[in-house]
Order: sequence, then C-alpha cells, then structure tokens
Amino acid sequence: MKVDREELYWEQRAQANWLKNRDRNTHFFHQSATDRSRKNKVEELVDGEGNSYANNDALLRLATDYFTSLFTAKSVGDPSSILEGVEPCISQQMNEDLEKEFTYEEVCSTLKAMSPLKASSEDGIGAIFYHRFWHIVGKDVANFCIETMQGFQKILNVCIDEAQSAFVLGRLITDNIIAAYETLHSMKRKRIGRKGWIEKVMGCVTSVSYSVVMNGEVYELFFPSQGLRQGDPISPYLFLICDEGLSTLLRRAVSRGVLNGFRVSRQAPRITHLFFTNDSLIFGDASINGAMVIKEILEAYAKCSGQEVNLDKSGSFLSSNVDQFNRDNVCRVLGVNRNLNLENYLGLPSMVGLCRDLEAVMARFWWQKKAGKKGLHWCSWKKLSVPKEEGGMGFRDLAKFNIALLAKQGWHLMENLSSLLARLLKAKYYRGSDFMEASLGANPSFFWRSIWCAKGLLGSGLKWRIGSGTSMSI
Repeated sequence: MKVDREELYWEQRAQANWLKNRDRNTHFFHQSATDRSRKNKVEELVDGEGNSYANNDALLRLATDYFTSLFTAKSVGDPSSILEGVEPCISQQMNEDLEKEFTYEEVCSTLKAMSPLKASSEDGIGAIFYHRFWHIVGKDVANFCIETMQGFQKILNVCIDEAQSAFVLGRLITDNIIAAYETLHSMKRKRIGRKGWIEKVMGCVTSVSYSVVMNGEVYELFFPSQGLRQGDPISPYLFLICDEGLSTLLRRAVSRGVLNGFRVSRQAPRITHLFFTNDSLIFGDASINGAMVIKEILEAYAKCSGQEVNLDKSGSFLSSNVDQFNRDNVCRVLGVNRNLNLENYLGLPSMVGLCRDLEAVMARFWWQKKAGKKGLHWCSWKKLSVPKEEGGMGFRDLAKFNIALLAKQGWHLMENLSSLLARLLKAKYYRGSDFMEASLGANPSFFWRSIWCAKGLLGSGLKWRIGSGTSMSI
C-alpha cells in the first residue's frame, strides 16, 4: 500500500528502529528527519593551515582530500621485528577450517540477524528486502557471499593475547575493565596464513569505496588502501590481528628483562598491557629507562603498522610511591600529561548508588511536566517495574539488573579459571579457595565488593552434581 511505503520511507529517513508493526507516526518521523537534517548541516570547515571554507563545493573537496589522505597507505618499516616474535599457534586443522567455504545456512542465519532497515549504502537495499524475498534471491546472494567471505572468529582465542578481551569468542570485554581497576587499586595502595586465504581477506578490505556526503551533495568516489571499515563484520578481527603485533613487542621486552609490568600481589600474573576496543593500557617502570622502553616499543609498532599514538588523548597514571622527579621525567619522555582520573577515562564507576540515581532520572522523565517542576508520581517505581504480563509497565529494576550482571561475571570467573581476570582475582583475594568460598578481604576494591555481594544470587541457582568425588565431604 502507498501508506505503508510512505511510512517506511520516513522511518528510514528518521533513522528510528523502534517502530512497531501497524503503528502510524509519519508526521513524527517527518519532523525527526527535518530536525536531523538541520542539526547535521555543515556551515564551515577549517583546514590544517587555518583557512576557512563555507562554499559547499569547497567543503566537499576539503573533506574528500582529508579522507583520501587518511585512508591512503604510506610506506612502513620492516615488520620482521614483529613477525619474529609471533609464536606459531595455528594448527593444520585450524588452517584447513579457515579455508573452508561458508555454508548457505550460515549466510542465511547471519542475514536474518541484521536490523531490517539497515541499508548497505545510500542507495542500497535494506535487509528487510532480503528477509521478505529470501526464497527468491537467497541462493544468488548466498553464493556471492560464499565466494567473497571467509571467517576466523573461532580460532581467535588461540592466537590473540589474553590481554585483549574485545571481540574474542568466550571472553568478556568487562574482564579487562575489572583487571584494570584491580591493578589501579593496587597501585594506589602500593608503597614500594596461507597466500590464498590472505588474498581473500585483502579482497574484502580493498573492495570498498568511499564518497563524502556534505549537506545532501555527494562527491566523487575514492578507494582506500589502508584502514578498517566501520560496520564491516571482518574489521574487528583484522583489528585484533594487527593489535597482536604490539602484544608481541611487549612480550619480547618482558623476555629481555627490560619491561617488568605490574603485579597486584606476589602470586598474581604479571600484567604488562591490557587492550580494549580502541584503548590500551601499558604498565612499566616509573623511571626514565622504563619510559624509554615503552616509547621505543610504540615507535617500532607505529613504524611497522602505520598506526600512530595520539598523544593528545594519552595520559599516565603513576603509583603513589613515585617521587615528583620521576613523575616529571616519565611524562616528559613519553610526551603525555599525567592523568589523575584514569577510572573515569575507562568508564569505571566512581560512585555508589548509581542505579537509584538513574531510576530517579527515568522517573522524572516519566512524570515531570516541565523543567523545575516535580510533577505527581501516580504510581511507585516498584509497581512500574512489574512485567507487562503481570500488569506493570515492564521497566527494569536497575538494582536487580545490576546484581544479575554481577552474578554473570562471577559465573564467568568460575567457568574460566585460566582467564587473566580469574587468575588475578584469585591471587589477590582467594588464593587458598574458590570463588564461592572467598571472603571479602581486608581492603577490597569496589569491583570485588560488588561481585562478592552477588555470590548469594549465584549460589541460589547452583546445584551439586557428583563427579570424581574429590571435593565431596562424607
């Protein structure tokens, strides 16, 4: 129907994904699209020399030249220093699995998981088209995907350093956040392939083209020769493989004895680095020599990979027992400022009672009429949090939701005893026991107190199953 097409068109223009079937709100989407266009309009750009441009053609040329330069490969150094330190970890069977073709069923299930209204380009066909007409075009689409794509997610756990927890199957990105928090907590207290496969991967990377869209006008296409594409399903895994080069240089520095890292206790694993999605933490000696080692590693990696450190967004965190002389020298050698609030930079919690504060904000949005006026709360938040099936509004009780997430983290510690976080927490808090028998300890961190408090919920769902009988008391 014409009305359905108009509704779908304006919903896509407004970039709203919450519309339910048979809801009609075209005027709202029309207004949203208009407001978005007005707010996104670029009035002026300034180039690297300070020259201002306001004409739309000049804006398009300036933006295209910038991104063309950004995505054009530059000469890099000899990568042998990195590759020599990479230990072979891919077995023959894994390599054969990498070279296997995707199946029709895998392509079909992946496509069905895509958001219906996401399009591949400005004139691309949304996934909803394939959802509805898969029985007609599915075979041709699947054959095209199978010819051009390869997957290697399942083997990343073997070849990616344990210091990287993002995008790796079986690892939680929160592991490194907690590991970083525990390390900083202790620092504050311290007083002392094959060719064919490679060609297929590069085909996925270099087949893309870009064009700049400025105020509704599209400029000419350009083709990148470096960089990863946002939204490309293969890009996160290529990012991890490139990041492994930095891990290799850091491990070699440890083996040579020039990089010591940090231990939260004598029995804890030595931590030299923790990698996040787009951030890195590197731990070393707070001295001129220690800073020089880290600087040389970063420069070597930048020379070989083309990736450079953004010093404006970098900082240092120093233990409380480091004197002012070494503090100044470390910052001077690395060329960074001292960052006193690293927890906030990583998104770590800085306050207790955050769940209740968030619920208060949500309640004000629900009941408040105008800014500065409280409004009348016609129903308690407890009743609003009741599931819809039981007569409530289905709002989440954030405190309970938080406990559930903490219990999930505790279960992850129990199920992955060899993970970096599990070994770190065990060495620091429960050396002679397991997680369920651990005590709170004398000076626990905020994270450990939180996870420890969720043991009750976790324990209520655990059941004993007789195995070898070695842990049974008869």
